[in-house]
Amino acid sequence: MAARTAAMQPTRMQPMQPTQPITSRELRKAVSQARRCDDESCVALVRACDSIDGGNANGKTALMLAAQFRPTAAVVEELLRRGANVDATTRRGHTALIFAAGRGRDATIVTLLHAGASARVRTVTGDTALDMARGRASPEVVALLEHAEAAGGPWRSFVDDPDALAAQAEHAKTCAVCRAKLGVVDDASNEAERREAALAAETAATSERCRAAEDAA
Repeated sequence: MAARTAAMQPTRMQPMQPTQPITSRELRKAVSQARRCDDESCVALVRACDSIDGGNANGKTALMLAAQFRPTAAVVEELLRRGANVDATTRRGHTALIFAAGRGRDATIVTLLHAGASARVRTVTGDTALDMARGRASPEVVALLEHAEAAGGPWRSFVDDPDALAAQAEHAKTCAVCRAKLGVVDDASNEAERREAALAAETAATSERCRAAEDAA
């Protein structure tokens, strides 16, 4: 039983000191796997990457992934020390602060705010960091976000941004939460009904052919 339990545990990457630079893609992958790559290993990888702000096809950077998936703020802190863009956005308008707020990561939210992250960014679905933090972050951190949002400064909104809307439409194809926000009715039940109707029609046609064969015999 002990051997079976051990086999079920996720394999963790051992703390490493990379001997050569790594790509932004390699960094993003490691940062997003908090159960496999611990903070010490990720910090070492951050130091070995010369393009830490490199994003994926939707613009998601290592800082955003660290804010979203890392349970502590250690990797976020190192990325910021190395000059990561604290207010970079995805195509749909998400920032590292919004990702951290959506997971209720208090320490990371505070770290990003202290680094100057803007709380006045609105995603394509209309969400702000404050919206995402309510019900997830602690009351104290929600209060910090309320203050940051009310402090003034220009708003950056992706609600009517053409590229953001295109990215959201593509994303919504596989995200039930976003479909609900957009008021798109999931037609999975309709698809099931169509399949059942097709099966019934095929069964009826087969029965008719059998009766016709019997009549002809």
